[in-house]
Amino acid sequence: MTPLHRALPVLAAAVLSACSPSADRPASVDAEARVPSEVLYVWSADADEADPDFLAVVDAASASPTYGQVIGSVAVEGRGHFAHHTEYELSSAGTLFANGWGTGSTFVFDLADPRAPTVRSAFTARGDFAYPHSYARLPNGNVLATFQTTGSGYAQPGGLVELDASGNVVRSVSGVSPDVPANETWTYSLLVLPDIDRVVSTNTRMGLPAEWKSAMRAAADTAHHHVNQDVKSTHVQVWRLSDLALLHTLKLPPQEGGHNTWTAEPRRLANGEVYVNTFSCGLYRIVGLATERPTAEAALFSRFREPGFCAVPVVLGNFWIQPSATEGAITTYDLSDPAKPREASRLVLDSLRATPHWLALDPSAPRLVATSDDGAWVLIVDIDPATGALTIDERFRDAAATRAGISFDRPAWPHGAGGRAMPHGALFGPGRRP
Repeated sequence: MTPLHRALPVLAAAVLSACSPSADRPASVDAEARVPSEVLYVWSADADEADPDFLAVVDAASASPTYGQVIGSVAVEGRGHFAHHTEYELSSAGTLFANGWGTGSTFVFDLADPRAPTVRSAFTARGDFAYPHSYARLPNGNVLATFQTTGSGYAQPGGLVELDASGNVVRSVSGVSPDVPANETWTYSLLVLPDIDRVVSTNTRMGLPAEWKSAMRAAADTAHHHVNQDVKSTHVQVWRLSDLALLHTLKLPPQEGGHNTWTAEPRRLANGEVYVNTFSCGLYRIVGLATERPTAEAALFSRFREPGFCAVPVVLGNFWIQPSATEGAITTYDLSDPAKPREASRLVLDSLRATPHWLALDPSAPRLVATSDDGAWVLIVDIDPATGALTIDERFRDAAATRAGISFDRPAWPHGAGGRAMPHGALFGPGRRP
């Protein structure tokens, strides 16, 4: 056991102190943070679509003799769903919403037995909206989801839909605004801020897997296939949570090098500041969200340059931790002083792990999970909560493997199928229900 893992209880307390319960995190998440994470849920797509997509369960208890081993999995019905986003944080509701992007599906997993999850339900369109993408748990236990499209085809506009625990519609609203060009109204991701009665959402057209494959063949470019290249969205929208009224639409100002396109993921730091990144590797501070005149300000970093493909970040305290597929790195930025952002740490990955895409934080310890947009691997990275320094957990690896991380290219999975899988959304969870 490494010194870092022996010190986890102390470090976890430091993390919880640095990340005092923030209003964008449901109370259930903060309660869950006091329960040690012992499993890792990994939502995975079957690479050749010959077998079902599935949710894998990995032993994430660092002191366990089976640490890093896949200890369970459950498959969903059908083929070719293209496992994509899950919820960004695991709540104590006992369920997990997960996105099958290729078929516009949502799967609701029952985590009553954390080591043996089951599929509770599944759905596609809800009300007038289709192609759900991202999910945020609300304080009342419901889920607020972004839907990219309206109607039966893949066509804008998108919107927000509140769902109950079973996926039934509670309320919904369109993202149409006179301030957003019609072809850019593709509601993508969101941040819920109950304490100021706000929701922040982004607009980026995902496109469908067939479009990505066509673009990759045409351009021989595997680093930019996650979003549609023709629709260069630049907008962030601000809503009132209590009635889902659209209050403001902000157009991101250009940064040097042009990093304001394809708005991606909004997050809130421990100091209350809200930032949003773009897939083109820009980072913006959103100021005055509770006022009548919120604004977006560019936060410039020397490494945010073209070519850029920066995806799903996490925040720890006042650190913004960003994966970059085109640079093959995960970078920590210290945003404790918005006027003086600085790079605190940079972890360069090897050639086989060089396309990090999804990051999720362990709520009970200073570590994160990283997966790729199209790779067959999962890594755990330790974080120094004082400095933001990143270190790969070398113990989290397959038996007899020569490098850290576990492979998702296996001859068999616990649910029966085998072969290469592409993990995407991944979350830490407790090994037993409290």
